[in-house]
Amino acid sequence: MSKKQIVQAQDEWAQDQPSGIQKIFEHWKRSMRDSKQKEREREYELAQNLSREALTIFKKIRGGTGTETSTNGSGT
Repeated sequence: MSKKQIVQAQDEWAQDQPSGIQKIFEHWKRSMRDSKQKEREREYELAQNLSREALTIFKKIRGGTGTETSTNGSGT
């Protein structure tokens, strides 16, 4: 292989490789996707906790456990 052919092969190989900027961009996209996924998981977990808390409060009110609160203003 001549020196010209080697340089040409190296140039072709380099063109097929992603640039530094492209690598940074791909890393950033993966990072954003991962953080969005984590945010959705956190929101889902918070919604689950709120649902459980609301159900607990509803059961206490409906169940007559002595912890229910009056909303009619008469205190009963």
